[in-house]
Amino acid sequence: MSGIVIPNFGRGSGPVNQWSRPAFFAGPSGAQSPLPCANVYTKIALGYLDYDTDNCFDHVTYYRFTPNVPGWYYVYAAWGANLGASNRLLIQIYKNGSVAGNRARGSTINGGTYVNEDQAFIQYAVLMNGIDDYLELWYRLEPVGASRYGISNDGTYMGAWRIENFVPAIS
Repeated sequence: MSGIVIPNFGRGSGPVNQWSRPAFFAGPSGAQSPLPCANVYTKIALGYLDYDTDNCFDHVTYYRFTPNVPGWYYVYAAWGANLGASNRLLIQIYKNGSVAGNRARGSTINGGTYVNEDQAFIQYAVLMNGIDDYLELWYRLEPVGASRYGISNDGTYMGAWRIENFVPAIS
């Protein structure tokens, strides 16, 4: 299939070509600060930049993606954390400071055998104007049990690329 790129997920992978630009993949550069307060959304500081094809991701100050080409973008993100039993992770993609849509949220409740690590994942298509629209990743912890938690740098990331010739279905 000519002209179609399906990137792999994960740090250091995912081919990007001229049809999927601009694109980026970022993660935290170290310990997350501030740690999330219970039931309050906090922006994730994505200071590690794996790739940024067109210098559209600010990984130093605002930790946001501001693509310079209008169109639909496939955005994906995850937050990995070390949790106490039964805590809930929530992540949301924000567009221009507001939730990008009801479906742009991932969550998980840690209540299984492995109470020390969990991950919330989201993926979403969002329309960007190519001028000043921007995307950010925010997270929240809903403590149910113990309040012990920490950020997993390997399981926390955000990436996006432009979807060529994408027209969403209207229901």
